Amino acid sequence: MENFSCEKFFLFKKKKFFFSQFDYFDARRVEDFRRGLLNYLEGMLRAQEKVADEWEAYLPGVRAELDGGGGGGDATKAEDDN
Repeated sequence: MENFSCEKFFLFKKKKFFFSQFDYFDARRVEDFRRGLLNYLEGMLRAQEKVADEWEAYLPGVRAELDGGGGGGDATKAEDDN
């Protein structure tokens, strides 16, 4: 009888330890996923901002070309900056 309760006690401790570790790693996995997704979205936002900045620099030159001005305007300057 004594041996059985001792084994039961150790099994209980192992089970408790296992579930505590499982909870820890599960929470960590969720946090890592959240952090990775946030980094990805921030990178996409920076890329979109860069595209918008480039477009704003390029658009006046295109408008000048379409209006028949023939001058590159800001678009030439933006290309020279790169």
